[in-house]
Amino acid sequence: MEWNKILNLEGIEKKFQDFVSDAPYQQLAKTFSERQNILVLGNGGNYAVAQHGAADCSRLTSKNVISFDNPTYITSSANDNGYEDLFLNWLKNLYEKKVFNEDNGMVIGLSSTGTSKNICGALNWSCLKNIPSFMVAGSAPENLRNSDRRPYDDLVHDCIFGVKNFHTAEILSLMMFYQFCLLYTSDAADEGLGVDLGGRRI
Repeated sequence: MEWNKILNLEGIEKKFQDFVSDAPYQQLAKTFSERQNILVLGNGGNYAVAQHGAADCSRLTSKNVISFDNPTYITSSANDNGYEDLFLNWLKNLYEKKVFNEDNGMVIGLSSTGTSKNICGALNWSCLKNIPSFMVAGSAPENLRNSDRRPYDDLVHDCIFGVKNFHTAEILSLMMFYQFCLLYTSDAADEGLGVDLGGRRI
């Protein structure tokens, strides 16, 4: 065994710099700054990133950033309605309760491949409700059924990191949320309203 072997993070700093300099991210960050109620979706490792990112964005900004993190609700919903519609049914439920709408909400999906069916379906529904929706993916998604189109609606904005490894995409996604916090608190500081990344009022 090679004890000195180093995990390949695919030049993660450069990847992140390129990502935040690109137009799709600029649109994502602008929408985040304009919207109050933000829902974040993810499976597996990205589920943990969604929880972590949502918690800190809520803690460090005045935004309501929410992830689906109730295990009892998750398992009962998946058992009753199937895993493929898990996030769709959650969004519908929150929409009906007026937790978010087309005026104040946005939805961010995290998927390393960009092909997670339960996330694609939820983002498509959000677009039908005129709610800004973004797919954040490690690599450009491939639609195995229809190779000439993406696996989600054309109205869904996609933000692609351009990496191969799932772990790299997940780290980059978490970095993205802290970038949101940094930009938001920097803008708010100019108006005397923000908090710094240590959670202190500035």
